[in-house]
Amino acid sequence: MFKYCIIFFAFLGYYNQGFAQGNVTIIAEDGIENLENTRIQRRKNADVLVQGFRIFIGMTSSRADAVKLQGEAQEKFQESYAPQVVYDEPNFKIYIGAYNNSTEADEALAEIRRTYPNAKKIKMPIKAKK
Repeated sequence: MFKYCIIFFAFLGYYNQGFAQGNVTIIAEDGIENLENTRIQRRKNADVLVQGFRIFIGMTSSRADAVKLQGEAQEKFQESYAPQVVYDEPNFKIYIGAYNNSTEADEALAEIRRTYPNAKKIKMPIKAKK
């Protein structure tokens, strides 16, 4: 019996070796490599969102009114704070700035409230600064 077991396991080892995979070569079309490189570049350049703050200055149901308010804010604050219109169905919300921490947002809020007394600091995802 022992003799048959040894023969069986020897045969099993030989049998498995015959069907084991060797080197695998993948042949891909030229376009596949370009698509993969494009995907990698997009992933590297993608905006990373972090928890931050924005200053909310107003909301309207009309796109024209939202763009008008955005333009007014841009005129008043020039380059210091960038106003942005965000469509949150069914309204357009206007935010100013993007701040990484509460202290920065509080400083900006104090200045912005001189022009927009109802402005509020809102915690929300913002693009990470690279």
